[in-house]
Amino acid sequence: MRTPAFPNPVAVFVPRQRSFIFNTWQDLASHKGGIALGNTFGQEFSQYAAAHLRLEESGTADSNFRKLGLGRIDYFVSGLFTGEAWLARHGRSAQIVAMRPFLAEDKNYYAFSKFSPCTRHLDAFEARLKELVANKTNIAMLNASLQDIAVKLDSATLGRK
Repeated sequence: MRTPAFPNPVAVFVPRQRSFIFNTWQDLASHKGGIALGNTFGQEFSQYAAAHLRLEESGTADSNFRKLGLGRIDYFVSGLFTGEAWLARHGRSAQIVAMRPFLAEDKNYYAFSKFSPCTRHLDAFEARLKELVANKTNIAMLNASLQDIAVKLDSATLGRK
């Protein structure tokens, strides 16, 4: 598909009580961070992180958020939706926040196997997806999928409502 279905921002999560100024990647250099094992957030950030940041890889978002709560790391880099969902599920949304601006902005796309019988509907799917994105129904759908965990995102800022 050519049209991105959803925004997929990457956020820096910090304990609300130990937040710090974050405007650029350089602001992370004096802090110890965490990242889930195997996660990458673009080649440019990966190169910068390898050269300038103290990032600890840990198995999961769960272990990283626990380390963040214990003060063993100062921040955790994660996809915004993954992080917000974890915080809501564990009742930690008041203690840990996703800082702005986002570390990176990515997009999620739909993909179909070349061998799928659905490929004959790609043009219609693409046209409908464009409509949903244009009228922000995609964000409403995302919010609907997050409502079970009490996360609702503003369509303009992707911040908590």
